[in-house]
Amino acid sequence: MKNKILPLVLGGFLAGCAAPTTKVSPVSVAPVPELLPLNLYWNGSDNYTSLGGDAEKAGYHLVRTEGFVFARPQPGTVPLKQYWSARRHDHWLLTGDIPKSVAKNGAYKFVRIEGYAYADAQPGTAPLKMFSLLRGDNFSTATAQGEKDAINAGYGFRRILGYVIPLPQNADTEGRTIYNARINGGGLVLKGGDRFNTPRTFRPPVEVIIVAKTDSTNLRMAYAADQVIFNWERDGQQLRVDGGPANGLHKSGAGGIPPGKFVTIRWVVKPGGQAIYVDDQLRFAHAGDYSNLDRNLSIFPAEGSQVTVKSVTVRQLASSDFLEATNPPPPIIKVETVSAAEIQNWIAQLGDPDFSRREMAVQQLGKNSALALPALRSALQKESDGDRRWWLQSALQQCER
Repeated sequence: MKNKILPLVLGGFLAGCAAPTTKVSPVSVAPVPELLPLNLYWNGSDNYTSLGGDAEKAGYHLVRTEGFVFARPQPGTVPLKQYWSARRHDHWLLTGDIPKSVAKNGAYKFVRIEGYAYADAQPGTAPLKMFSLLRGDNFSTATAQGEKDAINAGYGFRRILGYVIPLPQNADTEGRTIYNARINGGGLVLKGGDRFNTPRTFRPPVEVIIVAKTDSTNLRMAYAADQVIFNWERDGQQLRVDGGPANGLHKSGAGGIPPGKFVTIRWVVKPGGQAIYVDDQLRFAHAGDYSNLDRNLSIFPAEGSQVTVKSVTVRQLASSDFLEATNPPPPIIKVETVSAAEIQNWIAQLGDPDFSRREMAVQQLGKNSALALPALRSALQKESDGDRRWWLQSALQQCER
């Protein structure tokens, strides 16, 4: 029997020593674009929207997952480029090249491409919005909470960078969903040597939620152990735990699940222990060292059973960090009436050598969008300088918003 490997789909997620090992034969599957979580990090002064490989080592703390981006270019996508300014201590995520004047004044340097987002809105996508503070901090968000935090902290909207795959609507706000596979129809049927394998590994603390059933015996899963067995063929009521820190700590009366019925298995694994629940009932708990665990999740049958997987969700458990304002919000300039000349003056100010004056001009044009929009569109049609066009487009998006 050939092995089925289910690739990541975003939604809309060994027996005891007497049992023989089943040989698994992989088969080719149609390639599915790989999606990666785009996370927002915060270190007390800088917001950093990134895939996050180096964030925690650099002293940043996870705030939330903003959405998912493609790992490689896809039709209709644009690269999300990461820039860094040591002078301003600021990460800046952009599409395209950074404005020359900003790169020069802020000493920004290109770091890497984080991933790829859609250039235009697609069904089921969310806008990745860029906000900035006059003191120079920039960050990007695709969630309602992120936008709310930005506005409350005095950040101003600048532009839409692209469109990302949003988090599932039912994602738990106490953690971040990092893997979510939902199978349409009756579910993914596994038999013989078939396996459901996640395409990536996970490190604790995580919560794994599996909705699955077995037609008879042997619903098996592997992550914090080489295998945990429900409905073991030799004793259906004994929960088997083979491998890992809890190796051999089998538990009588904890391994039975009703054949032919979907159950929800929740597997919570933290650096200091693991716990397994079935339909919210605690079946197994163990205190031990799981801090070095970094492996895929697998679900599979054995000894002639047929297992059906309906959904798999993995959440990264983490403490919540919140965006805080380190500077008071910039002053709001009240303008009772404006003239066409003032609009043109603000448009001209978009090319000012002083970065803060450009930011202020964007704000003022946005507050007077009725007059500013036609003037900005006319100026954009005539402008050929890439730097100026970038700022004109920023002001246009502020007005349209």
